[in-house]
Amino acid sequence: MENENLKIKNIKEIVGRFSSLLTAGKVESENHVRKLVIDKILENVWGFSYGFDEPGTYQEETDVQVGHSTVVHPDYELCCSGGKKVIIEAKSTSEDLDKWVEQLNGYVSLTNASAGILMNGREFRLYLTEHVGTMDLEPFRTVNMDNASDEDFSFILGIFANGYSFNDGQMKRDAAKKRSERDARERQDKFTDKWYEKLRNPSDDDLKCVIREIEGCSAVSQQKTDFYRTNVLPGAMSKIRDRIVNDAVKEHVQRENVKNHLEPEELAIGTLLEWFIEQKNGNVEFMDDESDAGLSVVFRSDCKKKILWIVGSVDKENGYTFTGVSFPNRGKGKGKVVKIDKPIDILRKYGDLVLWVYENINDPQSWSAGYDSKFSSIQ
Repeated sequence: MENENLKIKNIKEIVGRFSSLLTAGKVESENHVRKLVIDKILENVWGFSYGFDEPGTYQEETDVQVGHSTVVHPDYELCCSGGKKVIIEAKSTSEDLDKWVEQLNGYVSLTNASAGILMNGREFRLYLTEHVGTMDLEPFRTVNMDNASDEDFSFILGIFANGYSFNDGQMKRDAAKKRSERDARERQDKFTDKWYEKLRNPSDDDLKCVIREIEGCSAVSQQKTDFYRTNVLPGAMSKIRDRIVNDAVKEHVQRENVKNHLEPEELAIGTLLEWFIEQKNGNVEFMDDESDAGLSVVFRSDCKKKILWIVGSVDKENGYTFTGVSFPNRGKGKGKVVKIDKPIDILRKYGDLVLWVYENINDPQSWSAGYDSKFSSIQ
């Protein structure tokens, strides 16, 4: 354990020194990343040494034959226990690593490696293989080196364990679970899109089937079908959306109110916003209470910035009373309070604004260009 802590400290020092030099504008190139970060982690942390074909050794820019004439040169080829190989590709600090995933995949395939690593001094990515030489194009783990935690450094250290063994057994099981979850989400998204389109724009046959059940008739004319499509369907879709949201709120309130003894209306507001953001593939933390001010605040979790204030009051007799909402004032502080009668109207009236703030909270240029037009009606 003591040795592990010393190595984690070593990684921190390597990354810290590089970060300081980067801030001072003294490093940028791929060669800087190789000499000041990768080489030092390879030798001082993982314990590899320069050599050939022995576990615990690595080679730089080895020739890899492609066909009869082309030769490519992976930056690093690591030889691990059990005949496993790992490829490392270095890039300059200004490079977007997304652009180099295919190159890394090619090297992993050509060398029958078990994994690939991309590093640019700012970011560390580990890519695993489903089978030797077949790399998953989604990174198994990404570490932001400028903001890495002890757990991140511990992960980097633990990639190679027990001598020079590439410790990928559990990682591959975790990766398989991630792929399964990702595939399930993709299937759900596709099903949702198809099902929603079917509800929003049903075929004449589907519509006639529903009309027959409603009116108890054996045949439905095209004229009546067109009437339902034009005059009934739009209002029905709005009610369906409201019912879905309300059902989700009721279930959440019932579950959470028993557990936390919180006010149902306050939970309803939070659930509405969570539901809305989740439908837009966002990720917002649940509200933090500011009970002394009678407010709840919705944060964007990846940057901890406030995207919406829920305004109300709290007293012992009446509990939580909802008043309205407040959006950020040009991305800075809380702006003018907009009075709203019911929590669900946050979605009905200002759903697009919630999403716009969520998507643009980190982009000063968008705020400068879009604030007046987006917020003119409420500020």
